[in-house]
Amino acid sequence: MNVEGTADGLFPFFCNKPGYLLILPLMKTIADLLLLGDPRLYQVCEPVLKAELPLVKDWVANMDNVMKEIRAKYYFGRVIAAPQLGIMKRLAK
Repeated sequence: MNVEGTADGLFPFFCNKPGYLLILPLMKTIADLLLLGDPRLYQVCEPVLKAELPLVKDWVANMDNVMKEIRAKYYFGRVIAAPQLGIMKRLAK
């Protein structure tokens, strides 16, 4: 069986194409939000590597999804940073 995709945070999903197994991103939720005091929030993040550029779209979608959940639950919220979801990458300069 062929597998498409191999990055972390992905799960298998069977598609209609015989002999293929798609690997789709596991969407982050509000439960994945790192809270104040988590040592990962104090780490300096690495820049995004050229090889990681295809993942940026999924990272941004995850941040958007979590912000929508926060707004629906707490009726406020402006923005979150990638490290707050455990994505230890610099998405902006």
